[in-house]
Amino acid sequence: MFGGFGGALKGLGSKAESLLDKKKKEVETLVDDKSKKTGELLESQAKKTGETLEEAGKEVIGALTGAANDVKSTAERELEESLKAAEKELDEQAAAAGKKVDSTIAAGQDKVEGTVDAVSKAVDSKLQEADKFLDDKRNEAKEALVESGKKITKTKEEALEKATGALKF
Repeated sequence: MFGGFGGALKGLGSKAESLLDKKKKEVETLVDDKSKKTGELLESQAKKTGETLEEAGKEVIGALTGAANDVKSTAERELEESLKAAEKELDEQAAAAGKKVDSTIAAGQDKVEGTVDAVSKAVDSKLQEADKFLDDKRNEAKEALVESGKKITKTKEEALEKATGALKF
């Protein structure tokens, strides 16, 4: 009498486990894609920063390269933490879903999708922050160089005026 019921529960547990394994793989693929995009964005920003700083001088290049590396390290660390949190959440959901019926599986799937969306949004937000930070730093360096150039030109002009005045008899 209970043999059919037990088999049905096993089938549900197997379905739940299969569904959550699939979602876990989707999350891993999403994280890999976001990680690749992070690397590409940071490489692009590093290149832009390097070109701007090359014009400005080696001293400024060192400072901005250090800032870019700090941002990259922070972004990678936060991405890794987000991945661990998502994997932990998926592991917990997989264990619970094996013991639930079809309605519980649907609710678990919604929660997994919400977690995936949250992780994706968090990674996108960090990428945007890193992009803006690097753009701001590049613009600050450019402005500082323009100001330095103006001061140098003014100092040169003042020195020329003084020299011209000293040479008149």
